[in-house]
Amino acid sequence: MTRDIVERLPHSNIAALLVVVVLLFEIIVIFSGRVQELVQAIQMSGLQISLPAPCLAPPSTSEPPRPADT
Repeated sequence: MTRDIVERLPHSNIAALLVVVVLLFEIIVIFSGRVQELVQAIQMSGLQISLPAPCLAPPSTSEPPRPADT
């Protein structure tokens, strides 16, 4: 289905989309490196960060999903 849509796009639109995809990939690489640096800095500082336990209860089918109470 996606391939059909892409094949119908003008070549200029496809080229523009490819540029956006490449730029987004580069941004992800930059941010993942930055996150890794931050994690290493936190580990080296000895700072302990407590995260809330995840809610593992199965979602109810009769109610719309909502954020867990914090």
